[in-house]
This record gives sequence, structure tokens and C-alpha cells, in this order.
Amino acid sequence: MTDEPKQLSPQYLAGLFDGEGCVSLTVSGKSRRVIVRVSIVNTDENILNLLKNQLGGMMASRQNPDHPDWKMFRSITWGNNTAEHFLKLIEPYSIIKSRQIKLALEFLEFKKQKEGRFVDGLTPRKDNPKCLRFVRKLAPEVIIREQQYKNMMHDLNRKGQVVN
Repeated sequence: MTDEPKQLSPQYLAGLFDGEGCVSLTVSGKSRRVIVRVSIVNTDENILNLLKNQLGGMMASRQNPDHPDWKMFRSITWGNNTAEHFLKLIEPYSIIKSRQIKLALEFLEFKKQKEGRFVDGLTPRKDNPKCLRFVRKLAPEVIIREQQYKNMMHDLNRKGQVVN
């Protein structure tokens, strides 16, 4: 018998995500753009390594400073494109977080729309104000819509509150 790496089924991944996962829309980077971030947190390093081997992602480990005797917890995180792949894989099987998954996938489709997304212009350079440089910024209405998506996700993820 060979020790082939295990492949976690989409159904198993959906159950794991429903119990231990989180999908959020967060502001990131210098451009302060809204991105999708998906993570699973667990103390079992083996399951997270299986996930990383199967789907990629970024791994991190932390010890709770208030409880040094507790197990170290680990997380695996995916952003935007890798998050989209993961969410599409588990979406048909997710129950608890299906609304968050649907919203995140809708947001990612919104981000793919090119028409009307950017405003091009010229702005003075910081080092030489007489010299202009080309800039491409998100259109103000796109920034507003992205913030609306972020707020909707925040409401879905709010603890202790029933969301209709």
C-alpha cells in the first residue's frame, strides 16, 4: 500500500469551511482597494498542510499570548483569484456560510467588469510638480459600490446578530 497524498473532497472542504472558515472583504494595500480574503483556522497542522498541498494558500501559525499552555493555532488564507477558485469549489455544498460565499463571488464578478471601472487622468509628480504623470484610479461610484459590498459582508459576519 502506498502513502499517496489525500485529496480532500469539495464536500469535506465545505463542511470544514462552514465550521472553521471565514470569508471577508477587506481593504488592502497602498491603493486601499477592497479584496476578498478567505481563511480557515485550526489547531491541526496536518489538515491545513493537506489544504495547502491541494489548493495553495498562505500558512501562518500563532500562539495565544494570553494562554501559552493552549495549542498553537494555524491558519491558511487565500486572496482574490485563489479565493475565487476555493469558493467556487465549495459553494454547492456549503450550508452555514453559503450567503457569504455567494456575496464574495458576486463581488469578484463585479471587480472583473472593465467598463466604467477606472478614471484616467494626469496628476503632478511629487518630486517635480511641473511634470505630470498618468494615473488610473477607481471611479468614485466603483469605490462606493465596493464599500457597499464590504459593509454587506460585515453585516453577514457580525456575531450575535440575526441577519435576514
